[in-house]
Amino acid sequence: MFWPPLVACWAMAINSRAEVVPGLLQTGAYAETLFRAGMRHPEDEEIEKLVNVRLERQSLLTRPRAPHLSVVLNEAVIRRPTGGPAVIVEQLQHLLDMMQRTSVSVRIVPFDVGTHAGAASGPFSILNFPIDHRTQKPIEPRTAYVETLIGSLFFNDPDEVQSYQNIREGLEACALDQKASATLITEEIERHSRE
Repeated sequence: MFWPPLVACWAMAINSRAEVVPGLLQTGAYAETLFRAGMRHPEDEEIEKLVNVRLERQSLLTRPRAPHLSVVLNEAVIRRPTGGPAVIVEQLQHLLDMMQRTSVSVRIVPFDVGTHAGAASGPFSILNFPIDHRTQKPIEPRTAYVETLIGSLFFNDPDEVQSYQNIREGLEACALDQKASATLITEEIERHSRE
């Protein structure tokens, strides 16, 4: 998967994923599991390279003046035992650890909300870029980023981006707050640990 080259300068990414933890919050073992599941004949060397690139990108979230990452996940993401109990427990603990950072927000859309705004949209990210102080305009236009099976799509037409923003607002309206999300993730760590 390709991540936008301008990610180094974005101010905020709003990520809504239906099925998996976003790459910027994945552990190595979780990422490896996903890469192996998505490749027909995975070679260890290729998998290792992909995982390393994914983990290197994560340094964006730990540097000084880190960009803000706000994520809304479907409850299925934390319940599915991706990679087995040890891998998912490590991944969920990593989510909790990252949620301690002021620059990272993770919220869960619980099953009991039923069908919601993001159910038909698939995973997407909204990238908001910092303001250029000389022009008082963003250095790049707000962009919706959509990963597909065969590549990535970028939308920066204001009406197209607004369509994704509307879905995002609907997801935020039905998602648990960060504290309740952390509680649900902790409960899932305990459940997966018993398996």
